[in-house]
Amino acid sequence: MGEVEELAPSPATAPAQAGGLRDWPRSAYSWFTATGRAPMAAWFVPHAVLTVIMLAILDSSGMGPSAALRHWDGNWYINIAQSGYIHQLQVRPDGTPHLMNIAFFPLYPYLMHAVHLVTGIPVAYAGVFVSLIAGLVAVVGIYYLLKPYIGERAAIIACALWGVVPPAFVESMVYTEALFTALCVWAMWALLREKWLTVAALTILAGLTRSTVTMILPVVCLAALIAIVKRHGGWRAWVCMLTAPLGLLAFLGFLGLRFHRLDAWFFAQTAPGWQSSFDFGANTVDVLKGLFSNLLHTTSWLPFLIATLVLIPAVVITVIMVRRRELPWQLIGWTLVTLLVALMTSGTYAAKPRFLLPAVALLAIPAAALAKTRRSTLWASIGALAVIGACNGAYFLNFAHFPP
Repeated sequence: MGEVEELAPSPATAPAQAGGLRDWPRSAYSWFTATGRAPMAAWFVPHAVLTVIMLAILDSSGMGPSAALRHWDGNWYINIAQSGYIHQLQVRPDGTPHLMNIAFFPLYPYLMHAVHLVTGIPVAYAGVFVSLIAGLVAVVGIYYLLKPYIGERAAIIACALWGVVPPAFVESMVYTEALFTALCVWAMWALLREKWLTVAALTILAGLTRSTVTMILPVVCLAALIAIVKRHGGWRAWVCMLTAPLGLLAFLGFLGLRFHRLDAWFFAQTAPGWQSSFDFGANTVDVLKGLFSNLLHTTSWLPFLIATLVLIPAVVITVIMVRRRELPWQLIGWTLVTLLVALMTSGTYAAKPRFLLPAVALLAIPAAALAKTRRSTLWASIGALAVIGACNGAYFLNFAHFPP
């Protein structure tokens, strides 16, 4: 048997009987002490170590914690939280767009603004607060999502791994990854239990957070359609299938009305420096060709090498998942679509590993393997990944010329 299979419960006891809130204690505090504390601590402690090491490295090079945690995309979200979206498209003389804040979706910056209004803390720190809370919510979801298939110990290890993988440094920054992962993970948890209205609500919110909701929407809609065909989803499955895309469509529609062109968001994505579009992997192939031909001659390709070293294991794990088929098809499908979209979309190649953070099923196989090791080996592995992740974050935030 494979590593995941050996730890998984029998099909008769897997998710159908493990789901729902029936096994949760009625008291929120007793639930937290019984099951919520372990996955939260498993993520928070090693991720805090990663963040502290990263900030120490950056501070020694002249970048303070505030500048570091709001760097790159964070400044765009802070701009939206403080000033809202622009009211006029900004176009260059040659017809190409300037970089505009309409490329970023509204839920995260509006949550930042709400926290700022309630607490009075600066908007940047409100963003960090939202990310940390979302991260805690996400890891509890990871725990409940993976536990029926890889066991409790491995599920807790998966929470730790999510906090220290190379792109994990953005989870506590002013970035949307933690919030988006929390929404997607709990949507998938609800999907596996056919809680259709919950799935719809969470997917709508995810669609207001990132355009990459398109990585989970096909799985959600297909699962709802299958339930409808089999006549066990009822009207709720219909509602889920028809409303799940509304978050994404609502923001695109809002921009269309504001700027009187339906492709306003897509137009913004073509700005020089971003140039993000679905190109069937042409950009990825070009980068890999350039990487192997130029790596020995210049260090400017180092960000692409780092990204490639993260993507290769993700591809291998996905292939193993597809071949073994030990996880539900919904998890496998979500992972496969996420990987394919990341590889087949142009834009900043160095940021592709970050796009894989919500695909938490990738953690199942390495977590199951680490669950069989000695405690010293486990701690050494998590510690080593934390150091690697910290160095990776420091490099991308202050030394690389490409955003993570």
